[in-house]
Amino acid sequence: VLLRGAVGAGKTTLSRGIIQGWGGESREDVVSPSYLLDVTYDRVGPGGERERLHHVDLYRLKGDEDLTRLMGDEVFRDGGVWLVEWPERLEGGGMGVDVEEVAEKVEV
Repeated sequence: VLLRGAVGAGKTTLSRGIIQGWGGESREDVVSPSYLLDVTYDRVGPGGERERLHHVDLYRLKGDEDLTRLMGDEVFRDGGVWLVEWPERLEGGGMGVDVEEVAEKVEV
């Protein structure tokens, strides 16, 4: 899920709501990834399997080298659900990550 918008538009607030609904986390347990880059939440799915949700904030990245240094070469290959704030930081980069919108934009 690619979250685009100006600073203060509500990307992190929307993410908090999604995370709370997905995993039953309390509001206090859902933290902003602004300084952590990636916060991961796990839950047990209906079939007993582990399901993972990543909340990523790429605002502070200066380029692909930052992403590789901070998260490793396998970034975004972990599967699960990804909430990505500031995905435009990836576009046109050399990470081999394709940023593609697969749904219409939703205005809130």
